[in-house]
Amino acid sequence: MNKVLFIVSLSVMIALIFAPIFTDGEEKIEEIEYVEVHIETEAEIETEENYRERIINEMQSEMESINDIEDKKEWFIAYKEIVDKYSDTLDPPETIYDVFIRTGTEYEEQDTETLELLFRVVEAEAEEGNFLEKANVASVIFNRLHHGEFGNTLTDILSRKQFSSISDGRYLNVEITEDTILGCEYAFAIKDTTNGALFFEKETNIHSSYADYLFTDNIGHNFYAEKEK
Repeated sequence: MNKVLFIVSLSVMIALIFAPIFTDGEEKIEEIEYVEVHIETEAEIETEENYRERIINEMQSEMESINDIEDKKEWFIAYKEIVDKYSDTLDPPETIYDVFIRTGTEYEEQDTETLELLFRVVEAEAEEGNFLEKANVASVIFNRLHHGEFGNTLTDILSRKQFSSISDGRYLNVEITEDTILGCEYAFAIKDTTNGALFFEKETNIHSSYADYLFTDNIGHNFYAEKEK
């Protein structure tokens, strides 16, 4: 049971009242002093543990309130706003910026140029796509990073001409959009939108001989996972 702390403060107000007192037919002015005692109570002082628990519950409640948002982009924007709102009190989840900019990673050192390269490749590979199509491309890149056989760092994967936009230089001539940045953030922090895809291609089937087909997105990319052995 939480302890209730009563704080008693004395607020002293001295009033000088000049009251007429009649003594032996003569009016006498007597100074009368009144002391007023004001009691102020504080119902409860939260402990640090109770405060943190309350904030966690509030955040969870707000997260539950956005569960009905079907559009993944709109949901993610709402999610980020909630995380940002409570970031001063609760440690926020790890993001792509924490790994590749703020703290470094086992994969590579801090490098803002690496993130720009990632955004440019994703933009170029799915330039006509929306948030989800760009999250799909980003998911393939991250899946390759975690796989280990495509390169040990993000820079390795993006600079070895594993993607056509690197080979033909398209990535140099794109304008990075909000959908691309959000798609990369979502694929890294929330979920792989491809269910494990390591390859994608457009209007061809070059990967079908050594990979398992997963799905085709709205801009014609066919996605493949590593073939089961």
